[in-house]
Amino acid sequence: ANAGGATVFPSNQYNLSQDYGPETGAQRQTLFAGGQLRFPYGLTSDFFFSAQSGLPYNITTGADSNGDGQYNDRPYLVPAALDNSSTLNTIKTIPGCGTFAPPGSQPAGSQLAPFNVCTAPHFFYLQLSLSRSFAIGPRPKAAAAATGAKPSAPAERPYHLSFAVEADNIFNHTNAGLPVGVLSSSRFGQSLSLNTVFSPNTASNRVINLRTTFTF
Repeated sequence: ANAGGATVFPSNQYNLSQDYGPETGAQRQTLFAGGQLRFPYGLTSDFFFSAQSGLPYNITTGADSNGDGQYNDRPYLVPAALDNSSTLNTIKTIPGCGTFAPPGSQPAGSQLAPFNVCTAPHFFYLQLSLSRSFAIGPRPKAAAAATGAKPSAPAERPYHLSFAVEADNIFNHTNAGLPVGVLSSSRFGQSLSLNTVFSPNTASNRVINLRTTFTF
């Protein structure tokens, strides 16, 4: 794609080809699996598993160098052979992605960073639950069977008491959110949030819930 979405401005309104790259919000690989297992003694287990490759994200300078009124200009991608970021604090590196320099600070031979050049951390999630339900209460009196008729099965008890334990992200894998892609930010390259695709919880990785349900 050559745009980040319907509400996103191009980095260079006179040359849309500069923004051609991996589509924003699209994973290259996604896996979903789920099911239910039934065990003896009335135990039931449900599971849901997902593994996803990281989302592509853009690197910007946080400044308007081309005078179009939008602060979404991209920096230059510095080749590894020219990387002198240890001496210039304007040049910053994201491990596994590249080294970037704002316009005017790039070493000779650097090229404009491609659109969505970096990839966010991957996603790995397993939800697992185990439950058991008990029928309780006095059985309703069964109607008298006709002479010679086969006895009917005992009437079901009227109440149900269920116990369940559910673990979200049972392996406690840290699913980091999109890193900060603004070069001028002091948090550049850091993930400041969690990727909570399947859980409303944003404060921790693994959550274990205990539930009791009474049905009448």
